[in-house]
Amino acid sequence: MGKVKIAAHVDRIYDVEIGLKPPARPQDTKFILHADGSHSHRLYDGRRHDGLLDLLQDKLKAMQDLKGKEDDDTLPLLRLESSLLPGPLPPSPTAPKIEQLSLSKRYGKYKEQIGRGSSSVVRVSFLPHSSEHPTGGQLFAVKKFAQREKESTKKYMKRLGAEFCISSSLHHTNVIHTLDLLQDDDDMGGFCQIMEYCSGGDVYTRVRSIGGDGGLCAAEAGCYFKQLLRGLEYLHKTGVVHRDIKPDNLLLTRRGCLKIADFGNAECIRLPWENKVKMTSGLCGSFPYISPEQYVVLEYKKRMAAYYFDARAADVWSAGVVYMDMRTGKHVWRYAVAEKDAQYETFEREMQKSGTWDPVERLQGSACRKTIYAILNTEWKKRPSASEILKSEWMGSVHVCSAGETGFSWQGTPTGRIGRLATNNTYIAGDNPDVAILLIADLFGWTFPNIRLLADHYAREVGATVYAPDFFGGEVLPVDLVAAERFDQFDLPGFLTRNSRETREPEIVACARSLKQDLGYKKVGAVGFCYGGWASFRLGAREHQQQEQQLVDCISVGHPSLLTKTDIDEVAVPVLVLAPEIDPVYTAELKLHTFETLQRLNVPFDYQHFPGVVHSCFVRGDEKKPGERAAMARGKNATVAWFRQYLVDALT
Repeated sequence: MGKVKIAAHVDRIYDVEIGLKPPARPQDTKFILHADGSHSHRLYDGRRHDGLLDLLQDKLKAMQDLKGKEDDDTLPLLRLESSLLPGPLPPSPTAPKIEQLSLSKRYGKYKEQIGRGSSSVVRVSFLPHSSEHPTGGQLFAVKKFAQREKESTKKYMKRLGAEFCISSSLHHTNVIHTLDLLQDDDDMGGFCQIMEYCSGGDVYTRVRSIGGDGGLCAAEAGCYFKQLLRGLEYLHKTGVVHRDIKPDNLLLTRRGCLKIADFGNAECIRLPWENKVKMTSGLCGSFPYISPEQYVVLEYKKRMAAYYFDARAADVWSAGVVYMDMRTGKHVWRYAVAEKDAQYETFEREMQKSGTWDPVERLQGSACRKTIYAILNTEWKKRPSASEILKSEWMGSVHVCSAGETGFSWQGTPTGRIGRLATNNTYIAGDNPDVAILLIADLFGWTFPNIRLLADHYAREVGATVYAPDFFGGEVLPVDLVAAERFDQFDLPGFLTRNSRETREPEIVACARSLKQDLGYKKVGAVGFCYGGWASFRLGAREHQQQEQQLVDCISVGHPSLLTKTDIDEVAVPVLVLAPEIDPVYTAELKLHTFETLQRLNVPFDYQHFPGVVHSCFVRGDEKKPGERAAMARGKNATVAWFRQYLVDALT
């Protein structure tokens, strides 16, 4: 059967009988469902946080500025957790000035234990603010690797090196951020992996916190499950399989962003330059989540032979079992082997007899049930991929919290590529051959990280190929001045003259036309912010619908500028308008004209008002401006839903 790897906590189960009953639980204050259908999380463990503060009291000078705000007991935790990714990280281990710094000096001393594996322990460390560490005031998770019994030093180094090489190369909202690998400076030695600290615990703990019978509600479980699938989609596209997906390895931030953690069993199944995926064999993971094909052994010439399968399908199975755990509040079985587990034997028998299974039948919504049945197909070749599940009807209706949408992305690294569209340099994300989106940037330009990260989001969540061309002739404005709206400190009038509507409209039209005529896309949408707003309206104008092939099938605009009433009068495709309350450019008069005219034209439209936020909010996403990050996430979600309806769904 090959090498057998079994993770820690294989016997850790929920302390209730297997099955599913209607929930009877005390009031849950950790998940809040709002009237508009959105939701938020408050996954805050006050006792754990108080314990951390007591243990590290001598190092909390960085928190003095938060005194007097004790009325919000989450404020210190927010400061510690949210500061990790947005701010500059401590210099890399290769930086010559601090190359010799010990673990404690780089990341602070670790104290409270928050997790344990078969050969590792995870503790929390705190790096105080100081002149040497101006980016201090942060909590870190420190995973110390222990050398196994009879394990040689060479194998020990290879094991921890392999995990670090995989985990540190991954950058995604829903994957834990790994920072460093350093030798411990205590007397025992050993090596430690430094990661971001997630104060919300893990999914296992969250399910256990519910109390009573039953698990998480559909909205909360769906939020975590969609984030898990996004993380798996990223891993699988990167050529990595996790091989130990379980609730314990799914960490949560206080606001509900899910992070896949613990890559001790992960494998590389495809190198970047390879097209073929390497098949896998052998048993790996934690028993309740191990897929049935991993138990298969073959007999060849009277000897046992390995059975090979696609480990991506095994990850998908594990994710499906995790979802059932979340909804039922318990393990649905302990082993996916009929001979060893009565509950699994019942599952197999009912599926073969009627194609249904009672715990799934009790889930809300036929689309949900249909997808879960597909995921739990005992034939691994017939299971959908993570990408296919995300495109399902069920996942299209599942809402993810704002933290899950923005936890990594706005501070992450764009994952697309640079190419050309028509004659323009272009940032390209995604690979759908049928659906394309033309993203027309605002004054921040096509190189601005948030524009490219938005392109990545659209590509992933809509299922499209996104093109963000340079429409400013290579000119890039000073980002800090644009973000601060200090327009008097650079030549904005000259920039707008060089990039006037008359100058740039022909190449914008040429790029849009190229998508269908030259590249063969069946459906094309345009999304524009500020400067890109007028351009998107022009692409959707009536005159372009009268040609042999229309330029775009729908548009989305956010805080448009240089827009005229004539642009609005002439639009002839479905329109999504994202309108901040405070906008001196997209005036109240233009907003009213938009609303009245689109009704008169009888084109499908959605006008979304964003109270309390200002022009540029949908791209800038400044966390220091109240409500701007939330508006950015909401605007992105609205655009994704719009494009899915008028581009993706229109093809089916």
